[in-house]
Amino acid sequence: MDVNTVQNEGGRRTFPVGQLILLMLSHAAADFYGSFYDPILPHIREQMHLTLMKSFMLASVFRLTASFLQPVIGYLVSEGKRRAILLLGILLSMSMSLLGLAGAFAALLVVLFIGGLGVGTVHPCGAALAAAAERERKSLAISIYMIGGAIGAMGGPLIVPSLIERNPASLAALALPGAAFVVLLAWRLSPSRKTHDDAHIRHHISFVNLFKRVAGVYLHVALRSVVIILFGVLLPLHGTSRGLSLVAAGWVLAAFLLTGTISSLIGGYLTDRCPRKPFIVLTEFGAGIVLFSAPFFSGAAFYSLLLGGASLAFAAMPLQVVMAQERVPKGEGAASGFVMGFAHGTAALTLPLFGWLGDHWTETTGSEAIATNRQLQLGATAMLVAAVVALFLKSHPGERKVEEQEGDS
Repeated sequence: MDVNTVQNEGGRRTFPVGQLILLMLSHAAADFYGSFYDPILPHIREQMHLTLMKSFMLASVFRLTASFLQPVIGYLVSEGKRRAILLLGILLSMSMSLLGLAGAFAALLVVLFIGGLGVGTVHPCGAALAAAAERERKSLAISIYMIGGAIGAMGGPLIVPSLIERNPASLAALALPGAAFVVLLAWRLSPSRKTHDDAHIRHHISFVNLFKRVAGVYLHVALRSVVIILFGVLLPLHGTSRGLSLVAAGWVLAAFLLTGTISSLIGGYLTDRCPRKPFIVLTEFGAGIVLFSAPFFSGAAFYSLLLGGASLAFAAMPLQVVMAQERVPKGEGAASGFVMGFAHGTAALTLPLFGWLGDHWTETTGSEAIATNRQLQLGATAMLVAAVVALFLKSHPGERKVEEQEGDS
């Protein structure tokens, strides 16, 4: 029996377990390295005397590099180069291990730029490979792949703060397990093959036509990504401004991501079995309301609302990738690049604005704690707007077929 599949008694291939596990782990590796900056942001601010705006600009550079590269890479994966680009991306993402050695603002920019290139290379390749591996249950396959990223992203908040406090240079040692995994992945991951369909989609779908097909999903994901990105950057600052240690603040961020991970897996399962639009709209309205309310509270009430909001905010994430892929048949990599990349990059453009507002509110109120509360609430409103946009998304199978026919004409 092929270790990459689960088979029934008749020998028919039913689910590519081994292949999806490898892809999940590749996503975990890239997002593990990509998660190094946010949990040590309070430490970097203190060491380099950075304003919130400059700190957020650094976070934005990483995300912009990672995000805007994805549509381009997604377009290239149709040429059968998915595995090679995936491996290269993991290697580049490992540069984030040098953050502890970057003692100047310019050095931080370089490290974050290269790390962003790596993460941006991995995401669309892995998503396209996952979709191709299991076409009958795409939501489940994509959710498994995305779970890897969420698990990897939890590693940074749990591991990096303690290392950076003890010895910043020790962060470089974390590149070693990544290098070992790349060797394993090169050995075990099935290579991509250029097919007739690859050539067909590359020839017939222009970038403009591709964007037209996924424009609605792109706008929707961009709005909801504002919340995910902003909370990831702000939670460590929010915690330390209230007296938490860097390590404890990292645990808060990790708990937020863990809750989202579990919710994403459950959501990927449910959205193959229930109406799509009500699921998206209800979970996102709920997330917006709960996350907006959280800063009004403190202690256990705040953390309960924060985690409740995370469970709602992440629930529809796999479905949104699938909806984009369905609008570009046989061009999953390009579609994934837009909704996992370009939309996230658009959301990341707002980070310097949030940083500027944070500096302004800190100055006017005399309290960074109040400023971070206001930032969190302003970000949560983007989820409410995303829910409104979701009301206008076409998600019925019949409607998708019409859209595909119109896009090919």
